[in-house]
Amino acid sequence: MSDAAPPVSVTGKITPKPNPIPLMGGSGTRIILETNDPLGAEVHVSTPDEGDKLVTRGPNGSVDISWIAASKTYTFNLYASTEPNRCLDHVTVRRSNGSLKGALDQLATEARHGNIDLDELARFVARSRLAA
Repeated sequence: MSDAAPPVSVTGKITPKPNPIPLMGGSGTRIILETNDPLGAEVHVSTPDEGDKLVTRGPNGSVDISWIAASKTYTFNLYASTEPNRCLDHVTVRRSNGSLKGALDQLATEARHGNIDLDELARFVARSRLAA
């Protein structure tokens, strides 16, 4: 009879916070990775338009992502360092599909509370209209 412990199966989890990223006011998301792999893990990202790219590698931790565009869906995959071809977990991250009406409602609420300079907003709208 052997006293050796049975091998531990490598597991991992990847969590984005927040997801979806708010359309207004949200600059990005934090990707949190957890694994029991003693060598750590790698996080890769892919989109329908682009191939797989390394985002980060290392032990448990997190990485801030600020480049999520509103028009794309991103798939983040977690790979164990000891088993690099095995995906331990994956998650899809996107920006909120918030409607224009929702964004304008939020803007109106901020204006009612005096948090927005309406003259500056009017100049911005005028400049945007001229640029169109």
